[in-house]
Amino acid sequence: MPLPLKVLFISQIFPTPVNPTKGVFSHQLVHGLMNYCDVRVVCPQPWFPKLPRWKFLERWYGYSLIPTEYDIDNIPVLSPKYPFIPKWGDRYHSFLLFLGLVRYAYVLRRRFRFDVINAHWLYPDGVAAARLARFMGVPLVLSGLGCDVNMFLFEKHKRGPILRALKQASRATVVSEELKTHLLGVGIDHDGVTVIRNGVNKQLFFPRDQTESKTILGLPQNGPCVLFVGRLAEEEEKGLRYLIEAFQELVGGKKQLTLYVVGGGPMLPTYHELVRHQGLQEHIQFVGPKPHQDIPLWLGACDVFCLPSLREGCPNVVLEALSCGRPVVASKVGDIPNLIGKANGMLVEPGNSHHLCKALDIALTRKWDQVEICGSVGTLTWDTAASQYYSVLLGACSDV
Repeated sequence: MPLPLKVLFISQIFPTPVNPTKGVFSHQLVHGLMNYCDVRVVCPQPWFPKLPRWKFLERWYGYSLIPTEYDIDNIPVLSPKYPFIPKWGDRYHSFLLFLGLVRYAYVLRRRFRFDVINAHWLYPDGVAAARLARFMGVPLVLSGLGCDVNMFLFEKHKRGPILRALKQASRATVVSEELKTHLLGVGIDHDGVTVIRNGVNKQLFFPRDQTESKTILGLPQNGPCVLFVGRLAEEEEKGLRYLIEAFQELVGGKKQLTLYVVGGGPMLPTYHELVRHQGLQEHIQFVGPKPHQDIPLWLGACDVFCLPSLREGCPNVVLEALSCGRPVVASKVGDIPNLIGKANGMLVEPGNSHHLCKALDIALTRKWDQVEICGSVGTLTWDTAASQYYSVLLGACSDV
């Protein structure tokens, strides 16, 4: 019987003891891959001093609490630290990350003689992994997920290193046809790029009774509700501002309508102030970040899920909402137009709050077929995605 393929999976977008909800999709993919090959995870993180005086810098101090080695759901993770200075270090981010990786290169190889490196997120992770692959003399597969392709690839100081890494890689994967089109447009070989959509954990995300879900969460039973789930990052790529503006127009005729915002991030105070300024405190509730296992209850409680993003790859939360039988109102970006049709939701132009208001108004009054919505993502499982990644990784090794 042949020995299993040994894969070194590198990504900063992976759960940590400090942030267990970060990169849940990567975690689920690794779980799936473990059914096909032997996988070790490397999740590099910036070094930060563990000194009480720095606790006020909450975002950065959290890095000091992440151990060099830890387990997440029985998956061993190595988290090498690397030097990084915010803002100043961005131009050199990939090289600094490589320095963190290379310190552990031979230790890694002695523990785990990997056959191939698979890096998820092109910059800085993928560029650093390309250096490591050259240093160790192993094939490389790069995986683009969203903004690393549709945004970073067109930023001056990141474009060159990303292109060189992609041309070095034996194969590349992306999560949508749109991202593949971007790669082909910058000269990456068509046959070397494979589209692999994300999956859904069907044991966790399935249709639930709305009344029961609201009761468990302690939400009022009366009135329709809309759900938003996402990180509230500085770039505002999730488009929550437009959803808040749409709600100001929408609540005029729906006095009991509520929007629940699940998620946290540096933009949270800004959104709080926007809601206060527009007098929407009774209609928009910020409930903070929630564990991944709680999201199905929130989806079960809502009438419509909304994701008004300005950019996307293949957003897992849309797949999860559909798998829970909830209609989705979302922007025409990334892979979303390939996931949403007349039977399971509505598409809107990104950045258009009036159009978003009209779509939500229709979605909230329409009668939807929950079974049909759930069936629209019936084939998208993490096992299917993992088997496709395995084929690409195996192909990369056979190219050598």
